[in-house]
Amino acid sequence: MSLWETWAAGVATGVGAPLDAVTVDTFWAWSNAETAPYALMRWNNPMNTTEPWPGSKDSGAQPGAHDVKIYATLQDGIDATVYTLTKEPYYGAIVANLRASLPRQKWGATSTAGSELHAWGTGTGWLATTPYFGAAPTTLIQGDDMTPTQEAKIDRLTALLTPLSGRFWDVGGSTPIVQDQLDAILAQATKAAAGSGAGTGGGSLTAAQSAKLDGIAADSAAIRLIVTKDLAP
Repeated sequence: MSLWETWAAGVATGVGAPLDAVTVDTFWAWSNAETAPYALMRWNNPMNTTEPWPGSKDSGAQPGAHDVKIYATLQDGIDATVYTLTKEPYYGAIVANLRASLPRQKWGATSTAGSELHAWGTGTGWLATTPYFGAAPTTLIQGDDMTPTQEAKIDRLTALLTPLSGRFWDVGGSTPIVQDQLDAILAQATKAAAGSGAGTGGGSLTAAQSAKLDGIAADSAAIRLIVTKDLAP
């Protein structure tokens, strides 16, 4: 994930906007309207807020009492932008549009939000056009692509878990899998694999079967980490 995407995710969370394609597009277009053709994260401040912040410096972009700030860290840039939008008494309509996931093309140049954008200094020319900055990044919405190795592991675990799915009716359909249920499924999968490897006579596993079972256990641990991370609040 790029620095800009980290910034956008932080600002969206801070202002209470959904992290969806509309929000990312709005921040992307606004950032570019303010900063392009320069690097968006050169000052940790892609929307060029003038909010004073501990450790910040004046950029000289508009010398005077309301100069655009250079923030010391990425987090400072996130926090200062969120503070400007939510604590300063000038941008209520903008925040409402962000929280409602209203596409920027529908904000309206002559609306209250449009007036607030002029007060910010960007103006409204970027609301309905995409002149030179191109489409917004999609990683925040779609996630990073898996490598072939990761996909193979997912396929292997899927093949292992699918025959067991009928034993866990409470996690079927669209009901989310919670952590203890996931642990139970993985434990049952490992147990089933061990049982099938030992044979009907219940004898000891061969070296090859043990190695295979160790691989399944490692894959189970890996998939548990992926799923529980996705389910984390």
